[in-house]
Amino acid sequence: MNNAHHAKPGVMLCALLALAPPPVLGQTPDESASREHFFPLIADGDGFQSWLFVTNVSDVANQCSLALRGPGLDTGIFRANDAVAPSGANATIDLSEAGASVVLAGAGAGALTFGHAKLNCVEPAAARIVLSLNDGGSPLSLATLESASPGTSFQFPALPRLGRLAMVFSSEAGLDAACAVELEGETGASLGGGNVSVPAGSTALRFLDELIPIPSGLEAGKVRVSCDRAVAAVALPLNGAVFTALQPVGLEDEAARSSHILPLIQDGGGFRSQLILTNLAETANQ
Repeated sequence: MNNAHHAKPGVMLCALLALAPPPVLGQTPDESASREHFFPLIADGDGFQSWLFVTNVSDVANQCSLALRGPGLDTGIFRANDAVAPSGANATIDLSEAGASVVLAGAGAGALTFGHAKLNCVEPAAARIVLSLNDGGSPLSLATLESASPGTSFQFPALPRLGRLAMVFSSEAGLDAACAVELEGETGASLGGGNVSVPAGSTALRFLDELIPIPSGLEAGKVRVSCDRAVAAVALPLNGAVFTALQPVGLEDEAARSSHILPLIQDGGGFRSQLILTNLAETANQ
């Protein structure tokens, strides 16, 4: 695989396995706010339910266009909302004033359908998707899905103790994307590889253990992905009905910083935190 990348010296990207809350007004401006958001996964049905949170962070009224893409996926998965004008797989969201928030709540009914979502806003907005798995109306598990930037080179942590790693790849391109997947152990040694084809303008879901046999003694490693066209991705470790979301580290990420504040770290009483650091500099880092 070609691991070449471009990054500013001395920067490091770090991640803590935790759920990120929807944006809260009155705090420091959300660094994820943008006029464009791309979510590589949105799912509804068969116990799964998605909530899309959109908050206007501009000083004026705002409007966003939502597009859902996936077999059988349209805005009918959401419950009626006066601020939302649905039309098939698309919808217009009105954010009538500065600081206005809209929540699109999935119904979670019917057969499972999944795909990706794109949000285009006139002014900057913060957006999150919360995905849950429910049983009889009671949530069994939930995770926050962040907006993702499509790229051609990225990696996920591989933590087998969290469960089977499902990888979701979504493409907006007009041509299929071919992605090479490689699993590396804790020392960086290759443990095998496989290939994933992402159909044009569509979403592909593959389990890591379908592509590569996972060694029984592997505690932690990483999954490197290299694609010939830009795709957006998210990984979901699944352990029965329990899952979380792992955002990929873009190996061409220009937004990485040398300083990070993590709002929560917790250990004991059944809780366990795992801090993951990825050096994006072109030299050794500390």
